[in-house]
Amino acid sequence: MAKIRPKDFEPPYPAWSPALPDTLSYVQAQIAIQSQSGRREDTLFELLALKLRGAGGLRHFERVGHLDEQGAYNDIALSYWETPDAMRSWLSPDGPFDSFASALIARDA
Repeated sequence: MAKIRPKDFEPPYPAWSPALPDTLSYVQAQIAIQSQSGRREDTLFELLALKLRGAGGLRHFERVGHLDEQGAYNDIALSYWETPDAMRSWLSPDGPFDSFASALIARDA
C-alpha cells in the first residue's frame, strides 16, 4: 500500500508504519492502565502482560506509554490478534481480561 503524504512531510513526533503484505489480516486493540500518580505501574502491567502472553490467537503485543495533560501516566498494551473472535474471547466475561480486571478491583477494595 502506498503511503499518502507529501514528499517533504516531517512527522511532529517519531512514528513508524509497518509495510504489511496485503494477505495479512489482524485485529488491533489498545488496553491501558492509567495511573493518577504520573508513574508507570510495572507490577500491574506485568499482570496484564501475563494474561496477554497466555492468550490464544494473540500475534504480538508491545508496551507504550503516555503522560497526559492531567499528569496521569497511561501504560498501554498494543495487542495484535489473529482474528476478531480471538480478541473477543480474551475480552469476554470469564475470559482472561475479566480475571485481570477482577484482580484490580479486589486490590483496590
